[in-house]
Amino acid sequence: MPTRNHLSLIISLLTIIVITAKSIDQPSLAGTFDPLPSLISKAKSIGLGNYPAIYANQVTHALIKAEKLAGNSSVTDEQLNLARLELQVAIDLLTVDLQKATIPDLQNLIKSGKLTYKQLTQMYLHRIELFDRNTVKLNSIRTLNPQAITDAEQCDLAFAADPSVAKGKFGMPILIKDKECVKSCQSMAILLQFRIVTILDKLVNNLCEGLPTELNMHRQQHEYYRNKVLTFKEVA
Repeated sequence: MPTRNHLSLIISLLTIIVITAKSIDQPSLAGTFDPLPSLISKAKSIGLGNYPAIYANQVTHALIKAEKLAGNSSVTDEQLNLARLELQVAIDLLTVDLQKATIPDLQNLIKSGKLTYKQLTQMYLHRIELFDRNTVKLNSIRTLNPQAITDAEQCDLAFAADPSVAKGKFGMPILIKDKECVKSCQSMAILLQFRIVTILDKLVNNLCEGLPTELNMHRQQHEYYRNKVLTFKEVA
């Protein structure tokens, strides 16, 4: 059984701290990422023939959509942002498929210089922004660590100083259930406590108002049947 100190040490080595529960308004960290024009230029410069078709085709499709929207003055900022996210996630897939990669896979990519902890963190934030808050709208992420990128940069510095740290959960973005209390991240459990207490207060108040009446009805019912039992006639 890990101690509180062990858990604190593990958490200090991890990058993204997110808590699952119903989503609420949350500042986006994706606003610091590449704007759409830059992504379009980046996508055009990629030799897609060097990548598996399943991933290259997603970049091509997202690029065509992004270029059409970028040249249309009537599109909304929301549409442009969605096109940006879709193109960014498609480009990210050329480096690693996060739905298939294991932790050892990710650490090996970092050791080989093909990926950094900061890039990995950004990839997860792109996917959270795209799927959790825009397209599918899963509403599964309660809050994000506002220092996620900074923490990832610190992991990159630690790796540069000592490459042997690139193993296990070091620098890996994770999800944490809301029953865990994480410093600087507001836990959904605390909010739920207030909601539950409020509901219980209302319930108790309603019981206090309705309980005497209910008890009186049961008392009358009891007396009625009690009298019936006591007045049964003997069967001849």
